[in-house]
Amino acid sequence: MVLIGMVGLIVLGLVTFGWWTIGFPRRRMWGGALLLGVTFLVSPLLLVVSGKRFGFDGIVAGLIGLSCVVGGGFFFLTLGWTGRPRTEEFNALLRDPDVKAIISTIGGTNSNSLLPYIDYEALRRQPKIIMGYSDVTALLLACHTQTGVTTFYGPAIVPSFGEYETMFADGERYVREVLGLERMAPYTLDVPRQWTEEMIDWSTQDRQKTFRPNDGWLTLRDGQARGRLIGGNMNTMTGFLKSDYFPDVTGAILFLEDSFKTMADEERSLSMLKLAGLFDRINGLIIGKHEHFDAAGAPFSFEALLLEVLGDVDFPILTTSISGIRSRPMCFRLGSRSNLTRRREPSHF
Repeated sequence: MVLIGMVGLIVLGLVTFGWWTIGFPRRRMWGGALLLGVTFLVSPLLLVVSGKRFGFDGIVAGLIGLSCVVGGGFFFLTLGWTGRPRTEEFNALLRDPDVKAIISTIGGTNSNSLLPYIDYEALRRQPKIIMGYSDVTALLLACHTQTGVTTFYGPAIVPSFGEYETMFADGERYVREVLGLERMAPYTLDVPRQWTEEMIDWSTQDRQKTFRPNDGWLTLRDGQARGRLIGGNMNTMTGFLKSDYFPDVTGAILFLEDSFKTMADEERSLSMLKLAGLFDRINGLIIGKHEHFDAAGAPFSFEALLLEVLGDVDFPILTTSISGIRSRPMCFRLGSRSNLTRRREPSHF
């Protein structure tokens, strides 16, 4: 009974501490270090007292309990520290005056773990191009939010610049126009003329992917809006929404993209944004159907789901017949002033 009670109490304490430190890596790291320090300091006294009080069973319970605490301390210390080494590589690039642009190799799943450790002041002193998409949404929005520096939601090295045999023509055009300033604002942003969601193993690919015509913009709600352009990968936003690193979207034109999700996944993500109040504050919405979308047998379309979740809103909503952001990566300046217009004539953005 002594053993069960002690282990149960320790596990409850560790779970409570873990819950308290969600989203706070520094708390987790210092808490883990404190657990280890206190454990090593008081463990001899604890074992002596436990042995005197409960005999051999007390010593066994004490040893098992201390093992749980030490294991938990190392776990939280490691978990809180994991973002630092990768962040230092990123910070070194931010601090290097010879580096003019940082472009992601590919996406991922946990860039949000880097956000507390980024040297935002270095970026503020030396602004430079930072570009990527998907999971890099966390870095792009955090850097823009913390510094005011424009970041770029656009192609990554491997899946975009490294496409067989060369970068897609539309993708290259977007990069040249936005990063190379070959096209000065204001201008109308079109969607790619073709799209594809075909997947070919990069290690054996010996042909270009097969493309299909793209129908262009699709209107879900007419209207006209003006505001800062903010957005990115919807799934990634769940990892830092409502934190100090997430931008204020009041009056913004919000764009969203995603991939490899089901209808249920999308309902969850859209509902999350609604519950967080984002749709109450924006002036316009652009959203693309992501590649390899799984309707999971739903008797309704994604557009119908989107309108149901949004409810009675009065801002314009545009979507595309494809995920123009992913399969033929566009290049957006996050934070730039943009106009969104949709009536019977072609859409302008």
